[in-house]
Amino acid sequence: MSLAMEVEEKTDIKLTNESIGVDLGIKDLAIVSNIDEPFKNINKSKEVKRLNKKLRKLQRQVSRKYDMLKSGNTFQKGEKLIKTQNIIKVEKQIKLVYKKLSDIRLNHIHQTTNTIVKTKPCRVVVEDLNVRGLLKN
Repeated sequence: MSLAMEVEEKTDIKLTNESIGVDLGIKDLAIVSNIDEPFKNINKSKEVKRLNKKLRKLQRQVSRKYDMLKSGNTFQKGEKLIKTQNIIKVEKQIKLVYKKLSDIRLNHIHQTTNTIVKTKPCRVVVEDLNVRGLLKN
């Protein structure tokens, strides 16, 4: 079964004759030429810091559980390591924290790009620097 449909596209979007320059930064996410305030780095927000702290705590927990499992008399060299239910629970919590962090970062980038696009520029110029190289210096 197939369905075909023709739809006329309405292009009522009026672009301004403005060009926007975007500088990607280290301290800030981006600095835009026509917007006064720079877009903040999401990794420095309270929520992301709290989730990173929780992630470190959970990773330490699961690491200790693996160490306890290895140091027990039941584990012998060459045997396959069998995860306990507590290890599985903590790893599931770790996955959830990773998902939350990923969603927060993705949402922040989406909001930033949406704000830039809503100004309806005719041209967007992005300066892409080697940030890792800058950090080494």
